[in-house]
Amino acid sequence: MPMTDLKSRSAPGDALLLRFALASMLFIMGIPCHAQWVKVTENNIGNFFVDPSAVVIRGPIREVTEIHNLNQVTRMFKYLSVVIQAEYDCDKKRYRNRHRQEFSDHMGKGTLMATIDMQEDWSDIYPYSPVDMTMKFVCAERSDSGATK
Repeated sequence: MPMTDLKSRSAPGDALLLRFALASMLFIMGIPCHAQWVKVTENNIGNFFVDPSAVVIRGPIREVTEIHNLNQVTRMFKYLSVVIQAEYDCDKKRYRNRHRQEFSDHMGKGTLMATIDMQEDWSDIYPYSPVDMTMKFVCAERSDSGATK
């Protein structure tokens, strides 16, 4: 079928859907493949990882990609891992999630089950929580982390 026939038959929203699908595919393919995941903490729910080489530093703000591997699928969590794009404010001890993708297998692998763009407000961090441990890890002055300043 000639390309002009495809263009004339596509709906107006198809281009936007195609762009979203392509962006999601690039995110899925790019993040877990080249990341150098470091386990930050664990609890009875699962293990929590960050890629220190991909931390972006903007003053007191740290932009980070995290993976949370869950021990098991439950009624509440229908996935085994979630890849999260988060921001931490090291000065004010708060965080917010910007984007998340849920996967059927550990380490952001398997079937992509959900993609959620988030516009969360800043949240306080509970002491000794996985979020607290992650904030302490990414906010520490680390000359060996390879982080972008």
